[in-house]
Amino acid sequence: MVDRSVYRNAQPQPLPPQSTVEVTPLQQPTPIVPEQQIARVPPPPAPAPAPVQPEPPPPAVQPAPPPAEPTPAPEPEGNKAVVALLDNAAEAVSTGNLDQAASALERALRIEPRNASIWHDLGQIRLHQRKFTQAESMAEKSNGLAGGNNALKARNWRLIAVARRAAGDTAGADAAEAQAVILER
Repeated sequence: MVDRSVYRNAQPQPLPPQSTVEVTPLQQPTPIVPEQQIARVPPPPAPAPAPVQPEPPPPAVQPAPPPAEPTPAPEPEGNKAVVALLDNAAEAVSTGNLDQAASALERALRIEPRNASIWHDLGQIRLHQRKFTQAESMAEKSNGLAGGNNALKARNWRLIAVARRAAGDTAGADAAEAQAVILER
């Protein structure tokens, strides 16, 4: 377990010149990229058609007719709500209202708590709010849910590196950067 008490009153440290991390000034936060459909879940695929089998000779008794093709499951209502909340968050970020953006993302997480992309987005907001411990925690949660999505995991490790560096944990930031590089190979 990492001792995070050092982050509470930490002041950001400047990044070393050789760092590949870019930090956006807090006066103009980087918006959540609205053109990417982050965290949008496609509708479930249609069920595969039943395999065709040769017809056996007719039995003495007529069998019941085959069951009708199952209808695809309707798209969950939660997805529409999550999409609307992500749009609200993106709009709030574009107007500089990070608290409203965080609130929208938190609501989206109540609907889809296992959505790694939303956890990452909330981590970015927390970073811009200078809540470094929360930013790191959100990125770690996202990594735990990201499965085989190495691109998202690498972005999470970069977010962790920036949060740690801003909190004065240079060694931890370097370790996080190394993890990101490994995942980007």
